[in-house]
Amino acid sequence: MTDISKTITALILTIATAANFAACMKVNTEDEIRLPEVSQINLTDIIKEDTESEGEEETEDHDTAGAIDTTSESQTERTEATYYVFNPANLIKIGEHTYYPDYIFKYRNIEPEYQEYIISRLTEADKDLHDDLFVYTILESEYKDEYRFFGKMIMDGIIFEEAEMMAIYDPQTGYVWDYNIAKFRRSDPDKTNLMPEEELCKIVSRSSHDAGYLPMGTYLLKADGQGRLYYEFTIDRFSLVTIDAHTGELITEHYWDGIYY
Repeated sequence: MTDISKTITALILTIATAANFAACMKVNTEDEIRLPEVSQINLTDIIKEDTESEGEEETEDHDTAGAIDTTSESQTERTEATYYVFNPANLIKIGEHTYYPDYIFKYRNIEPEYQEYIISRLTEADKDLHDDLFVYTILESEYKDEYRFFGKMIMDGIIFEEAEMMAIYDPQTGYVWDYNIAKFRRSDPDKTNLMPEEELCKIVSRSSHDAGYLPMGTYLLKADGQGRLYYEFTIDRFSLVTIDAHTGELITEHYWDGIYY
């Protein structure tokens, strides 16, 4: 099997794996909302072009004695630069103001019976909210079988990174969201002239590929304390990359394989 055939086979197997991953994350509910549109690879043209290139390469090798590998550098760069499977995170709505990503229970390894209880508690806490809230993690409480909820304010599809909120169980009051506004200043982020998400995905794809990680995961639109918009990419579950939504400049890159050494 030629190197090109191996590459195509590996890509197809990876895409199949990614498709299964995406299918597992799909939640069919009327309360499901999506942030930006899905951005992912279309292999059809790449496979066609690589197959044609392979035929041309075999002809050249047959006609030229001692010919070296003629796979073009541009072809390799095209395949690596365009190969990604990134999707906007699906947010599920609870009550009037509470949203959570559909993978949160899976990532926290929370059993189904506890999921129902947590949702009921979040629904109860939602009644006191006036702003929309994005729940980003759930931890165990000091009280048996209870939890701590951590969230951030979300407006117009933008998660405000410094608008930190927390709900801790109290035997007297139950769960009530507490706003920590010490670092938060309400801003009005500019959503005009954002770079196409496809281009941003390609930039993150190159970076994660160069770091040795599979370019696959989800992303969220966020704003920092100054109102700068950026996308936060979760790659292969444990790694995070942030990129400026207007300029495409990589802001932070934290890669980790999830293993403690």
